[in-house]
Amino acid sequence: MTAAALCCLIAACLAPPDNLLVNGGFEQPSADGRPSGWGLANGHLAALVVEDGPRTGRHVGRLDGDGEAHAWRQVVAEPGTRSLLAVGWFRARGIKVDKSDPREQYLRFYCHILYRGRPYAETTHQWKDLPAGDFNWTRFAVPLTPRTDQPVECVWITVAGRFT
Repeated sequence: MTAAALCCLIAACLAPPDNLLVNGGFEQPSADGRPSGWGLANGHLAALVVEDGPRTGRHVGRLDGDGEAHAWRQVVAEPGTRSLLAVGWFRARGIKVDKSDPREQYLRFYCHILYRGRPYAETTHQWKDLPAGDFNWTRFAVPLTPRTDQPVECVWITVAGRFT
C-alpha cells in the first residue's frame, strides 16, 4: 500500500461558520481532477481529489508518498488585517519522513500572510508539521497572526508534502 495523507474540511476563519475558503472540503473537483478553487504551489506537483474514506461528504484531497513534492494552494484575497485560524482535518497511513534526505521531506499545513506593497521577504510564515506514521481523522490548526503595521494583501493556505 502506498503511503498517503488525506485532508478535508479546511477552513480559514475567525470562528465557524466564517469560512473564507472556496471548496475547503474538496467536494467540487474540476474537470482535470484538481479541486476547484485550489491551485498548485510553486515547485510542487498536483495532488489528487479522490473518494477514499472521507470524513464527511464524498471527496478528500490526497497527497501520495512517492518522494515527490505535491501540494494544493488557495489564495484568500483581502482577508483584512485580523487574526485568523486555518483548520484542517487530516488522516495518514504509512507516512515516512526521512530527515536525512537531501531533498527535504515533510507533511505540512502551511500558511503565508503577504502584505500589500511589501516584498516576499517580509511575509509572515506560520505552519504545522503533521506527524509521520498512521493516524485517523485528526484536527490540526494554524493560528494566523498578521503584523499590524501593514495591510494584509492575501493569505496563502497550502497543504503540501514530500514523503515516502
